[in-house]
Amino acid sequence: MLGLEIVVERFDSEDYISLTDIAKQTPRPTAESIRDWIRNSATLLFLQS
Repeated sequence: MLGLEIVVERFDSEDYISLTDIAKQTPRPTAESIRDWIRNSATLLFLQS
């Protein structure tokens, strides 16, 4: 997401970003942003893989 500062953590040669970092920087409530992300069908497909 352009303009947002997020932390990228490396664990066992894999990069991870913090969804909380992203959600905290949007104008919407953090819980609402995370809830919508989890409901997204693309997210569900990604988590299944």
